[in-house]
Amino acid sequence: MIQEIEPGGIEAYRALFPGQQLEMVIASVTAGNTTARLWTGDGATLLWDQGNNVFYLAGAASDAGALKALIAGPIRDEALRRGRRYFRARGLAAPLHARLPELFAPTALHVTNKRFYRYTGSAPARAPDPEGIAFVPIDGVLLNTRGLANLGQVRHEIGLMWPSEALFFEKGFGVAALAEHTIIGWCTAEYASRTMCGIGIETLEDYQRRGIATAAARRFVRHALAHGVAPHWECDAKNLPSVRVAEKTGFTLVEEATFWAGIF
Repeated sequence: MIQEIEPGGIEAYRALFPGQQLEMVIASVTAGNTTARLWTGDGATLLWDQGNNVFYLAGAASDAGALKALIAGPIRDEALRRGRRYFRARGLAAPLHARLPELFAPTALHVTNKRFYRYTGSAPARAPDPEGIAFVPIDGVLLNTRGLANLGQVRHEIGLMWPSEALFFEKGFGVAALAEHTIIGWCTAEYASRTMCGIGIETLEDYQRRGIATAAARRFVRHALAHGVAPHWECDAKNLPSVRVAEKTGFTLVEEATFWAGIF
C-alpha cells in the first residue's frame, strides 16, 4: 500500500534522493519555501516537486499498479487543477527510470537532458550596464508600481515557485531589468534555503542577445554570495543561450541528468 507522508516528514527521506540538485530541492522543501508531496510504500518512494512540476522516483516500484493509479488519478487531477500540465520525471535507478513510460501511461513521454550548475568562485566583477537598461530589486515596491508593463509575468514566475509572494519577499530575492516603464527581464530566487538557491531567469525575446541576462545574473550572484547563499543554475542541455549565460557568468557544471517529459 502506498501512503502519503506529511510535508514535515519529507526530511526523513532525504537519503533516498542523492545529488546536488535534489539536495537543493529538498532543502527548500524542508525550509517551507517550495511545495512538494511525497508518497512511499510497496518498495517505492515518489517525490513530487511542485515548483518545477518534477517527479522523482526512488526504490524498486514492485507494485506498478498502485503507482500507476496514483499518477493517473489524484496526481494528474491536482496537476490539471493547478494548471501544471507539462511535467518531467526521473527514476533514480536505471531500471526504474526505464519503467517511467509505463508508470505514466497513457501520457506519452519523451527524453530530455538537463544540466545543473553551481557557482563556486568569487563574486563576478562589476561591468557597465547594457545601454538604456536599469536593474532594480524585485520587491514589494516594484510589484506594486503602477503603469509598469509585464509585472504579471514576474508575479506568475514567483507564484509558480513560491507558496506566496509574502514568503518570496521574506526569504527570496531577485533582479528586474527595466527599459523605461517595461520589465524586459528578470532573475528570481527559487528553491531557496539558508545556504543555497536556484535561479529562474527570463529575458523578453526582443531584448535577447544584448547581455541583459548575463548582467542580471551577475547582480543576482553578487547578492546571493553577499548573504552566504550558493546560487545554482538548471537548464535544458539544448537551451544553448541559457548554457552560455550560465557559463559566461561563471557557473560550473556539476551534474547532468536524463529526464522523461510529458503533458497531462
